Amino acid sequence: RLWVVNDRGSIVYFGKERPAQAAVEKLAPEEVHQLLQGLPEGLLQADQRLAILIHAAVQVRSEEDGEGGYGQPNRRPAYSEVRRIPGGWLAVAAQKPQERPYVVGYGPSERTMFLSNLFQEVLPLSFLVYWLSLPGWVTLDALRRDERAALWGIFTLVGNLIGLLVYLLSRREN
Repeated sequence: RLWVVNDRGSIVYFGKERPAQAAVEKLAPEEVHQLLQGLPEGLLQADQRLAILIHAAVQVRSEEDGEGGYGQPNRRPAYSEVRRIPGGWLAVAAQKPQERPYVVGYGPSERTMFLSNLFQEVLPLSFLVYWLSLPGWVTLDALRRDERAALWGIFTLVGNLIGLLVYLLSRREN
């Protein structure tokens, strides 16, 4: 959802419709107003105060639309980003139930992504290759030694390392 707010705090554009209360000052919850009033005089510039009110209004509107927000403890608030543009403000609100958007500079690192790919894709495949290679080797070795290859292969497939050790201890030497 896209919001465009002018410098006076009036909502100029909000999707296809305009909210009944067309000022972010009126849409922001009382707790945000109390927080802003409790701050020391001169701590925030007018633009900073307006940015906080825009973000709060986006959250309240997302809550009203059933997308999450301040008053719903079991739902994650909608993600919103507020940016200053020439002549006003641009706010973007999004709700992705499965993903949490990354804030620039705080996303996953290259190392984290590498480890994630390693554990999700490479390790299961490597484990499967390992698990199947032992029975394969035991079967081929048992065939070469004229022993019951199928039986030893199945035993090693089920018991894996233990099956391999039992085979190595009980095989005939050539």
